[in-house]
Amino acid sequence: MRDLNFELKNMCRNIKHGSYVSRANRHSILQISANQLFDLGYKLDFAKSLKPKHVESLLGKWKEEGLSTGTIKNRLSHLRWWAKTVGKPGILKKENAKYGIGARKKNYTPRAFSLSTEMLDQITNDRVRLALQLQQTFGLRKEEALKFRPSVAVFGEKLVLHPAWTKGRRGREIPITNEYQRKLLDAVHTMAGNGSLVPTDKNYIQFVRVYYREACKAKIKNPHGLRHFYAQQRYMTLTCGMKPPALGGVKPGSITNSFLPQN
Repeated sequence: MRDLNFELKNMCRNIKHGSYVSRANRHSILQISANQLFDLGYKLDFAKSLKPKHVESLLGKWKEEGLSTGTIKNRLSHLRWWAKTVGKPGILKKENAKYGIGARKKNYTPRAFSLSTEMLDQITNDRVRLALQLQQTFGLRKEEALKFRPSVAVFGEKLVLHPAWTKGRRGREIPITNEYQRKLLDAVHTMAGNGSLVPTDKNYIQFVRVYYREACKAKIKNPHGLRHFYAQQRYMTLTCGMKPPALGGVKPGSITNSFLPQN
């Protein structure tokens, strides 16, 4: 392994900022960037050797490869992390537009869905079934649902998610509003006890593989859509029945008092 790749690997390993998935993606993109810089003729010995010309060269290569606007923006965010980590945040321009990168095209495809009886019947792992139900019922992300510990998260009329379970380590609170939610929490507590839905004979990564295998069996392509479903239902509850924008409702910037429910 070249010196630059090795240093970037250690930076990603030692600085635990963001979720596991975010850190893994960061490491992957920085390794790709280091390899591409080498292929472009830049022999950087240290991570601190990064300069604006290196960023411009990488951008040119990514555009030649036909990468999407979203992909390039994501890669730039990882380069900014690299520059900031080595104490040189000014290397990259703050605005992507200054690199000639426009806004992402918003071709919205609805992703929300709810769990059907047929889907649940295909899932043979009880812990995975409960995790998926938590995602739909409380809008949890996959990692939040699997690491969720009801013994320490249920406080009266709300859930308190620990930062260690959440994306970006940003803890948050979720209201408990109905009896179905409480019954689900009781079922999760019975299964998990004082722990989480990750069984004691597996670590988190090992159980994620089980989770995806079970989801695949149930023909659930994108479990994150359950979180979208929760968000839509919550929106309609808070607005007294108004449709969310994703379902054809009024766009956020167009809402006026005339659209709001009248007392």
